[in-house]
Amino acid sequence: ANCRGPISGGIDVIQASLSLRDCRLVGNSGRSGGALHCEYGSLTVKRCVVEANSSTLYPPGGLDLGNGCTALVESCLVTRNSNGGISFSDGRTTVIRRCDISGNAGEAVGYSGGGGANAAAENNWWGAASGPWHPSLNPDGQGDTVSDWVDFDPWLASSALDDADG
Repeated sequence: ANCRGPISGGIDVIQASLSLRDCRLVGNSGRSGGALHCEYGSLTVKRCVVEANSSTLYPPGGLDLGNGCTALVESCLVTRNSNGGISFSDGRTTVIRRCDISGNAGEAVGYSGGGGANAAAENNWWGAASGPWHPSLNPDGQGDTVSDWVDFDPWLASSALDDADG
């Protein structure tokens, strides 16, 4: 870890498929997706730690699931990333489940497209039993912030990783 790159500081997936399991993406910095950037590819990330990454130009500091990226993020810890934890764009399938997503600066899960693509982000722990904060869909949520186009309900009332079997 502790890498710096032209797009992502960690891993760039461009027109390719990648499956990551049981890895640590920690302390990376890049223009977009400090830990990982995906475009026009397929990505599976399971049982990984995405922590303390940063982006210098575009969100997020963690995982950038950009143009044409189909992604599954499952049973991961996404925490302490600057400029956001995970972002996604139009026209692809984004599934985020059984993850602990908390302590991120900016949006924990954010939408960077023009409208119309939802991320299936149900059954995650957002750092509070009241769920993630969203200005209209969950204004009483005390967990990390989510943007529009994120399906976060139902959420978990405690850590997803305590009993994760991945």
